Amino acid sequence: MNEREERTKVEPHCPTDREYVDIIKADSKIDPSFITETGQPAKIVYYCRECKKIVAPKRIGKKLSFKCGECNKESISFGTENSIASYYNIK
Repeated sequence: MNEREERTKVEPHCPTDREYVDIIKADSKIDPSFITETGQPAKIVYYCRECKKIVAPKRIGKKLSFKCGECNKESISFGTENSIASYYNIK
């Protein structure tokens, strides 16, 4: 590997525990900067495919994997309120 390749080598970014916690905490608040940039507020919701409703999740390990707080199954989908509602036909 020559000197130029070494300088342009990109190291992958691994989020720290704190960053994961910040991601999860952010779902309870709407970021004001997002509203000013896009004009639309977005809130992250967690949908259990087994219970067929929006639930409070439990985090599994240090990954962005979640369990349902009610049925304890790992069939959780997450996204914005609009995307989850349109994908799962929730009114």
